[in-house]
Amino acid sequence: MVAADYDVIVVGAGLSGVNAAYRLQTGTSLNFTMLESRHEIGGTWSLFKYPGIRSDSEMFTLGFPFRPWEGKKSIADGADILQYIKDTASEFGIDKKVQYNKKVEEANWSTKDALWTLSIHDNQKNESTKMTARFVIFSAGYYDYDEGYYPVLPGSENFKGQILRPQFWPEDLDYSGKKVVVIGSGATAVTLLPNMAKEAKMVTMLQRSPSYFIAQPSIDPVAQIIRKILPGRWAHTYMRIRNQIRSSFLFYMSRVFPNFIRRVLRFLIARQLPKNFPMDPHFNPNYKPWDQRLCMVPDGDFFKAIKSGKASIATGHIQEIMANGIRLKDGSELEADYIVQATGLKVQMLGGTNIVVDGKKMILRDHFVYKGQMIDGIPNLSMCFGYTNASWTLGSDLCARYLVRLLNFMKENNYAAATPTVDHNQVKVAPLVNLNSGYLERAKPLMPKAADQKPWKMRDNFFKDWIQFKTDSVKDEMRFSPVH
Repeated sequence: MVAADYDVIVVGAGLSGVNAAYRLQTGTSLNFTMLESRHEIGGTWSLFKYPGIRSDSEMFTLGFPFRPWEGKKSIADGADILQYIKDTASEFGIDKKVQYNKKVEEANWSTKDALWTLSIHDNQKNESTKMTARFVIFSAGYYDYDEGYYPVLPGSENFKGQILRPQFWPEDLDYSGKKVVVIGSGATAVTLLPNMAKEAKMVTMLQRSPSYFIAQPSIDPVAQIIRKILPGRWAHTYMRIRNQIRSSFLFYMSRVFPNFIRRVLRFLIARQLPKNFPMDPHFNPNYKPWDQRLCMVPDGDFFKAIKSGKASIATGHIQEIMANGIRLKDGSELEADYIVQATGLKVQMLGGTNIVVDGKKMILRDHFVYKGQMIDGIPNLSMCFGYTNASWTLGSDLCARYLVRLLNFMKENNYAAATPTVDHNQVKVAPLVNLNSGYLERAKPLMPKAADQKPWKMRDNFFKDWIQFKTDSVKDEMRFSPVH
C-alpha cells in the first residue's frame, strides 16, 4: 500500500476542527495535521468583526465538553469566543498541528491506493501543493467564507453613502451621529441594531418578514450559583445538560404546540416593547416557531434600543435605493448614511472542495448522508456537521467521537477503507435539516440528501443521538476494504 503523508487530515481549525483534533489526539494513535485556509485559528469567530458579534447559543453547549467555559457571560462576545478557541488549542498542543493559509481545492480518492490526494492552494505564497492522507475530516463549517448572500439592491449605484456587509466589516468604521439602515431580520441584524445604536444617530432594521425573538440574560444567574457549589468541570457539565434540556423542550413544544408557543413568544415580546409600539406587522412571522432559528436577544438589548428612541423597525419590500436612503414599495422612505446588507450566508459544503472518487466527480445532492457525517459512496471522508436546532458543537462533537470509534475499529481489523453504502431505491428522501431558513432553502441543490430511516436519518436530538452514538455499531451499512 502506498505510504501517506498523514493518517488523517482535518480541514478547518474553528470550533469543530479543534474539537475533532482533540478527539483524534486523545482517542487514537494516528498521525494527523490540520489545514486552515485563514491566517489563524477560530473559523467564524476569526472572520466576523461587525459591532456586537456574539454567540447565538449559550456557551455551556457551544463550548468544548472537555474544557469548561469559564467566562462570566454565557452569551459571549465574539472576541472572547475566539480567545477561548485559541487557548484551548494551545493548552492541548493542537495549535502546533495547524498549517495556515492552506485552502483545499480538490480531494481525489484512489481505491487502488486507498488514499486521498488533496490539491492545496497556499493563500500566502500563492502556490499549489499536494498532500496525501488515509482519511479526511472536513470541519470547515457550512458557509462560504469568501462570499455572503447579497441580493441585488436596485438603484444601489445611486447611493451616496456606503453599503456594508457584516462578513467583511471595515476596520475603524466611524458611524457616530449617522443614520443606518440594516437590511435583514436574522441573528446578525438583531445583533447590529442595538450595538450600532450606541453611537449612531438612528438605526432602522428593515425586514421583509419578521422573526421570533427570545430574550435571555447574558450572565446566567443559575450558572453563577452552580459554579460556587460544584467544581468547574461538574458545574460546566450540569449547565450543559440543563441548558440542552431546556432548548430541546422549547424546540419540541414548538413542533407539537406551535400556536401556543407563538402566543407565548409574542406575549413576551410585547412586554418589552414601548407602549403603543405596533406588534403587527413587525413581530408577526409568517411561519411557525422553530421553522427557523429563534433570534436570541441578550439582556433584551434589542428592545431597549427601540425604547431609547435610537432604533426602530420597518417591514416592507425595497422599491429602490436612492441617493440618501431607501424607498419602499409602500411609498415610505428611510434615510441612511450607511446601509448594512445583513441578508444571510451563502451555504457551502466541505469548504467548497471538489470531491473526486476514482476519476469521477461527486455531486453531493445525488448522495445520502450517513449518520449525519459521512456520505454514501465516498470512502474515508467525514464532514463534521453540527445541529441547526441546538448548539453546533453538540453535534460536531458526536461526529468526532464516532470517527474515533470508526478509525480505531479500522486499525484493529486492518481495514484500509470504509464506505457507507445504501440502496437508493430502498430509502425515502427526507429533509437534511429540520429548518426552512432562507439560506438553507437556497442551498438545497448543493446539499446531500437524508432519508427517513437509520443510519441515513439526520441527527436532530442530542440525547437520542448520544445514546445511538454509544450503542450503534460502526458496521451499520458500511463496506470495509482490507489493507492490500
